[in-house]
Formats: sequence, C-alpha cells, structure tokens
Amino acid sequence: GSTTSVPFVGVGGLEISGNTNGEVELDASNKQDVIVFNSDEFEVETTPESPSEVNTFRNRLFGKVLCCCGDSITVGAQGGSTNESKITSYSCDMSGNFSLDTGLVWMSYGWRIANRNAMTYYNGGIGASTMADVTDRHGFSVTRYTKLPANMDYLLLFFGTNDYLATLGTITDTTNDTFYGAWNVVMPYLIDQHPYTKIGLIVPYKPNANIRQAVRDISNKWGVAVFDMLQAGTPLFYRKEASVDVDSYALTKNQTNYFADESHPNSAGHVLLADMIEMFLST
Repeated sequence: GSTTSVPFVGVGGLEISGNTNGEVELDASNKQDVIVFNSDEFEVETTPESPSEVNTFRNRLFGKVLCCCGDSITVGAQGGSTNESKITSYSCDMSGNFSLDTGLVWMSYGWRIANRNAMTYYNGGIGASTMADVTDRHGFSVTRYTKLPANMDYLLLFFGTNDYLATLGTITDTTNDTFYGAWNVVMPYLIDQHPYTKIGLIVPYKPNANIRQAVRDISNKWGVAVFDMLQAGTPLFYRKEASVDVDSYALTKNQTNYFADESHPNSAGHVLLADMIEMFLST
C-alpha cells in the first residue's frame, strides 16, 4: 500500500514510516535492517551484509592502518611468532626502513591488535633503541620518525625504556640529545606531516618515574593522547612510584606469569597489553 509518515521520523537518526497495512518500517541508515511492527507481533527482518560491511559499521579499527614504534617490547620477539599471519604487515630494519613481511612475524601487542581487527600493521620496533640520539641505539628522533608510512590511521609511540642512557633534559629543550628535546624534535614534525593520523603515546612501565613523567608532560605539551597504565588502574605493569606502592607479592606473581624477563612481556603479557591498548585506541 501507500506509505505515510508517522510522528517518530528521525528518532536516533533512523527513518521510520507507516503504511496502510498497519505496519511501521525502520530503515537503519542504509544498513538494510528493517523492524516491522503490527497489531499482532514484533519482528526483525535483516538483509545479510558482507563481513566487511558489518565490521566497518560496528568497529572503528576494522581495516585501518596501525603503526607501532618503540624498542624490543614493540618488536615483540618474546610474545611468540607465526608463519600464518592473515594480515598485511611490515617490519623495519635498523635504519627504520619498512619492508613487507613474507614469513615469520612476531606476535607483539601491535600485531595482535591488528590481527583482531583486520588492520594493516607496521612494526616500527628496534631492539634496545631510544627516543633520544644515543650512540649505537638507533634513536627514533634521528631519522626514523621521518620514514613512517604516509597512510597511517593510528600511530603509537612506546619509548623511554632505554632512555636512561640519555640526559633527561627539560620540557623546553629543542635538540635530540636529551629525552625531552628528542620528543620536541619529533612531535611537531609528526603533527605537520601526518595531520590526520591519530597519535598516541604510551608511558613505559620499566623506567624511573622521571622518564615516565616526561612522556606525560610531552603528551600535554603537544596535545596528543597518552596511555598511562598507572593512571588507567592497571596493576600488572606497575613499578614503584611515589604515589604507587604495589605489594611485592603481586609484583612477583605478575613478573612470573606475564614476563619473559625483567622487562619483556611473554605471550600472555603481549595479549594483555594488546587488550588494554586496543581499548585505548577505540576511545
């Protein structure tokens, strides 16, 4: 029969209409989900969609491009490996140049996030590397930050674990020989060259409190998001700070269950990191 409007048109961004048969149809923004009301029953009629349509509609990470840069924690060798990766992924050499993975890949926290969400993944981790320019440490602030993929949707920077080798410096430093200064070299470049990339900083769990606070300070200075396990209430990766004093028994058990050594998460640790960071990316 003919279709006429009803008073609920536009509720929740959905189109609702009625017809002469006493039915009301709801069009869910071209997703072809139709809810039919009549005098006797409530029924949902769904036209099947392709998996990509469903995932894009419900998951903002699906099919995006994720790049994670850092040190050996980001490399993820202690997190396990696979020869059967179903996603397109890239790894970088010691100079920060990326190449397509064609065999074994490390199942790092970043790879696990990408794999769950059918993302393209760039692993920009280099073992023992720093943010600052430290001799033989492949500092990210030297040239690596200029070699990132142009199509990144998300960029995570997880540095500081090895930057005890550099001078901390101050928030006003502008040269990459200090930890603060290295960030102040990198951040304006990334903001200028990748204006639509969602950038996130990860506060490292291993270094001293001054380095962790520096990452928080840089986040505030440059207006980018920060994932801080201490402030997020995640006791697994706690280390003692002035405001946090986790019981030694809990620290020992967490170390045994989730770490391959003093610093590097094992497979279970990378799974947990991936779970927490994925929630951060999704907010």
